[in-house]
Amino acid sequence: MSKEGEKIFFELIRAAVWQHDAEIGSVITTELWHEVIQALKDHSMLGLVADAIMSLPMQKRPPETECCEIRRYVGTLVQEHYKQNTVIAQLFNLFSTNGIDAVLLKGQGIAALYPIANTRSIGDIDIFVGMEHFTDAMRVASDYCGVTDIMAVPTADNIHGSMKVMRPSWLKGVELEIHYKAADTAIQSIKEEYNRWAAEKMHTGPFRIVNIGDAEVRTPGGAWGVVYVFEHLLKHLRYEGVGYRQFVDWMLCLNALNGEYDELGELLRRFRLMNAWQVLGGVLVWQLGYDAAKFPFWNERKALHSQGRNLRYITDSANLGSGTAQAKGYYYMRPSLLRKLKAVKYYARYILFEFQLFPHDTIGRYSHRLQSMTKRIFM
Repeated sequence: MSKEGEKIFFELIRAAVWQHDAEIGSVITTELWHEVIQALKDHSMLGLVADAIMSLPMQKRPPETECCEIRRYVGTLVQEHYKQNTVIAQLFNLFSTNGIDAVLLKGQGIAALYPIANTRSIGDIDIFVGMEHFTDAMRVASDYCGVTDIMAVPTADNIHGSMKVMRPSWLKGVELEIHYKAADTAIQSIKEEYNRWAAEKMHTGPFRIVNIGDAEVRTPGGAWGVVYVFEHLLKHLRYEGVGYRQFVDWMLCLNALNGEYDELGELLRRFRLMNAWQVLGGVLVWQLGYDAAKFPFWNERKALHSQGRNLRYITDSANLGSGTAQAKGYYYMRPSLLRKLKAVKYYARYILFEFQLFPHDTIGRYSHRLQSMTKRIFM
């Protein structure tokens, strides 16, 4: 994305999140609008910023064809929210009837924190039930979805069972994951400890209650909710590719914490996330408009590591995994030494960014990363 496009991109997001008019100084060309709208789609931000775009003066808005596309996108998004909310409400009522404790992870629980809930882009439905209720939850969910071919046996490589709603027809295709472990983690050495802690939180909370349909749905609350969303962001950033929607999710969860930072600091240090927190805080403050004075454990020196080429890395790893910066670096793998050298340079910068986020873990995995880079580029 060009520098001019990047300025417009972030200004629209800030305007949408903080509910003010977007300050765009000049008329935007059709080509630049194409660039910005594509980036908003890639980062799952188009629904959120649609009102900010449509609130611009007529002469600064996208061409009418683009406006029509945005309206269709938002209309489809609203329908998808309604379908997901229906499934969530019905499932949580069924779980309650069957004595199954469940917590909604991410998704519609975070959407409730958005200025307009149904403008947040959605994926599948993630429900955490823990190991003790996993088999019963999979049975109840599969009966509800009308499916029989499901993966219901926990394995070392899988932390959930997956299925799609097959009936009724108007809900067909809604994707559902039942988690017996809360999450995979960006730092693999803390995975077991992190999931033991999350399993305890299943029983102790705190919870943030979200009313969805006729159901009262529990979602992670307090410091637990913030750390969970931040850890999920890091896993995507490190292994799959991340979108700015996940940064907005993190920011809105943090904003809802209302200054209760003691437990948050303890958890960030316990799970070795403080360094990444302070680095990526720069994106929240300088790109997304969060107040630095309110950002807990703000460190401007470390936050600077989130800017420049590292910000470009985040921007390039758009679409929550389908276009990661690592993959774009590997596109240089052609029978050309120059392109291979460019790939080496790109990958080396990625390892440096990793080191700034996870210094101890990156050192421990350096030989593995170097071997992986060599195989992917030169073999």
